[in-house]
Amino acid sequence: MIILPTEKRFDARHTPTVLIGIVLLNILVFFFYQGDDNNKIYSALSTYEEQNFLEIEWPLIQDYLKAQNELDALDDLLDLHDDKQTQDLMVHILLRTDFYQHVFRNPYQLIGFQNADRWLEHRGKINRLIENLSFNAYGLKPAELSFTTLISHQFLHGDVMHLLGNLFFLVFCGFAVEAAIGHLRFLGFYLLSGVAGGLAHAAVDFSSTTTLVGASGAISGVMAMYLAIFRLKKIEFFYWFFVVVGYMRAPALVILPIYIGKEIVSFYTDGGSNVAFMAHAGGFVAGSLLMLGNYFISPKTIDKAYVEEDQSIDPFQQALADIYTHIEQFRFAAAIKAVDAAIERFGANLRLAQLRVQLTQLDSEQAQRQSQALLLGLVPESQRQLQQQSELVKAQPQALALLDAELRYQLTVRLTALHDLGAAEVVFASLQQDAKPHESLGVLAKKLALAFKALHKPTKAKRYEALAQEWAGI
Repeated sequence: MIILPTEKRFDARHTPTVLIGIVLLNILVFFFYQGDDNNKIYSALSTYEEQNFLEIEWPLIQDYLKAQNELDALDDLLDLHDDKQTQDLMVHILLRTDFYQHVFRNPYQLIGFQNADRWLEHRGKINRLIENLSFNAYGLKPAELSFTTLISHQFLHGDVMHLLGNLFFLVFCGFAVEAAIGHLRFLGFYLLSGVAGGLAHAAVDFSSTTTLVGASGAISGVMAMYLAIFRLKKIEFFYWFFVVVGYMRAPALVILPIYIGKEIVSFYTDGGSNVAFMAHAGGFVAGSLLMLGNYFISPKTIDKAYVEEDQSIDPFQQALADIYTHIEQFRFAAAIKAVDAAIERFGANLRLAQLRVQLTQLDSEQAQRQSQALLLGLVPESQRQLQQQSELVKAQPQALALLDAELRYQLTVRLTALHDLGAAEVVFASLQQDAKPHESLGVLAKKLALAFKALHKPTKAKRYEALAQEWAGI
């Protein structure tokens, strides 16, 4: 389930400089700092494998996890071992720096005198590489809480999708919050929400050594701030629940307990997930309390003019949402009517035309031809759209009969820009068959001749050069 506030649209008059800085910092940290993590892991694994330390440590890690009563973690390692996923098994062992410290304290007794010196020499180097991994160095470990990691963990991410997902929600809500409360206050509240999210996550188990990374707590705080800014005012939300998608209006603060409740319920019902649900809930609560305190202490710092400014949903976007709602509910006839109504209201455009082509694929042949002709008559906005028109011409040339000569002429001119001139020839042929030839047909033939000449196809070039001369005399 996704519920996103969409009351405000991006406004160039309120440039979100802090938000842009946070986004850029997250991207730079991920690609230029965290990007070296793979090299460190590869180097650690190579040494570990060369020294055959898995054979030495495999029985020791099992005894250690039993002694720590971490039976679930032990089961996971046993599954990897049974499935012969050796590399994943080694990674899991290497990431347990607490296990390394356990063996390091008494290596001669646990490993034996024969291998202990070699283990101490190489395993220490391996462990230093592991400790220097970004999430180990600056991620938040409940058992080792510090002010530094309460801040730094907010700028680290597990993978590209984790990064992009967080930045999407941050940008979606952040620009409006920054515009409403100001740059510095936004930065402070953002970081404090992230700290609160980290503390809420740690409070579940202060003895945990599992690392938390990500801006989810801070972003949850930003979403809560968005709602707190509008309080009981009815604002617009986008919702996505399985296959049901659309917009709704509701009092802002009514949604806040839904957010918090969802995260708490997920925490208790989805224990196997890697998502830090309590960090989300902590961020939500912190963002709400920060805005509440702001209202009581310095209410004038909120830009009321911006908050009250009407930015109702764009009518075209609402029309599109209605069309997609019909499609999701398999009401295709209603969707076609909605597309036609949108075309009548806003005029034909490529997005609506493409939707109509898709929706009429199972309709009558006449309805299909009308949709295809509508799409072919529009000026494309990109090379990809022009290519789509080319493919449609070659697949459904009958649709050209519904286009007047001028539209077909303009379509041919556009199609000559493509490397494949097959569609341009098809449209040109339809113009030749008209009872009354287009007045510039000779010019068009000349254009095709030049296009084929540029593609080093002299036979076709000569043919259209002859046609140009023929039509020029008519």
